[in-house]
Amino acid sequence: MICRPFSIDRARDTSTVISTITAMIGITGGWLYRTFPFVFLRRRVNHDFTSRSALNCDKTDRKREGSPSSEVLRQSDDGPFPPHSCVTELIIVKHRTPLSLFLILMYAASSAAQAGHSEVVGAITCGIHSDIEALCGAHHPEDIEPTPDGRYLIATAFLDEHPTGLVGGGLDLFDLKKKTFSRMTIIDHPDRSWGDPACPGPIDDAMVSHGESLAKRNNGKWALYVVNHARRESIEMFELTQTGGRWTLIWRGCEIGNHPYNDVAILPDGGFVGTQPMALLRPGEKITHGTGITGYVAHWAPGEGESEITTTRMRFPNGILVSPDGRYMYVNEFLGGHVLKVDLKDGKRVGSINVDFLPDNLTWTPQGDMLSAGIKGGPTEKCPKENSRPCDLSFGIVEINPASMQIRRQYDSEGKDIIVAGVTVALRVGDDLYLGSFTSDQLVKMRVTKLGTR
Repeated sequence: MICRPFSIDRARDTSTVISTITAMIGITGGWLYRTFPFVFLRRRVNHDFTSRSALNCDKTDRKREGSPSSEVLRQSDDGPFPPHSCVTELIIVKHRTPLSLFLILMYAASSAAQAGHSEVVGAITCGIHSDIEALCGAHHPEDIEPTPDGRYLIATAFLDEHPTGLVGGGLDLFDLKKKTFSRMTIIDHPDRSWGDPACPGPIDDAMVSHGESLAKRNNGKWALYVVNHARRESIEMFELTQTGGRWTLIWRGCEIGNHPYNDVAILPDGGFVGTQPMALLRPGEKITHGTGITGYVAHWAPGEGESEITTTRMRFPNGILVSPDGRYMYVNEFLGGHVLKVDLKDGKRVGSINVDFLPDNLTWTPQGDMLSAGIKGGPTEKCPKENSRPCDLSFGIVEINPASMQIRRQYDSEGKDIIVAGVTVALRVGDDLYLGSFTSDQLVKMRVTKLGTR
């Protein structure tokens, strides 16, 4: 939900609608090529929707004011939604498109509103820039997790690498010392004690990774669960092992979701909770600026299967965490601008906090606090009217005490020099913060001291 297309090459010039459309054709071609076989050749009973976007921007108003007409710019009282967007509706029809394509269509549509800009700076160049550093070589690192030894980061790769959809982004391993990326090796070794018995088998190289969760199982083994959007909408389950000083993944099982997942959090019993942000969309339903409830959090447990946590219906549930003891769940409500705390014992909401950005992913800090990060898009963000910076280049970060659900420290990039497109996650490692993005080919490192007290 940003005002910029899903861009692999981070195009520097989007001064015309034509250039934007041309870029999107090339970028999304692989997705569309893969999606149609998904719809017509790989259809499953549970996959009964697809999506298309409809644009109804007032070209006259956009040319004059740099934004769509006032009729399009309806704001919800429930929280922030990216303003000045040409997206007026998204219609859900016969079959379901993967969540990743849904997001791409939304980004592509909203990018048209920025056609009046003479230049769009997608990201900083690789290397050190004063007190920040751009670390190139990633593949749209939408989510990141630290390895148990603290020497590496595991970054998801939210893109296709081949137009047939047979080769996805997989997962990247970032060496914190060498500052290098490498694709993680995956070994197939199914284990029926992991995942759902109905899992059809390994995903191999096709995986398009989104959210992820790393935790130690009761038997002491490290588990990494990953949201996948290729071939199937699933949670892929891996054992993380170390051989010869290098971290490797062993594919153990999967769970095919009733609806596309966005993020996942592992539970102590080997189960998980996962956000399904579009689970409640009906055929023909429109998503507008004032869209209400769209999805919920699902729970999966070994031997029990998947079920909805009925108290978690909200406006696009996104990032999710679970407390170490498995008692509490923390969820980012993306469209509502809230971070929620839910007691998993009875499903009751026991805490909530508002943020002034669109909260995407959640991560733990070594001190036991949480970091929530996301792009700016509320009424305070003038994008693109009277603002030379595209809205996806502004982002917010908050550090939250999970017990009190109070903000300790926060960061707002608006008006500052840190330029990162489409920030979705912030992870603390030592005295540094690493920022990931669904649009970028880099991680960005900044000092944790940039988080100011509230």
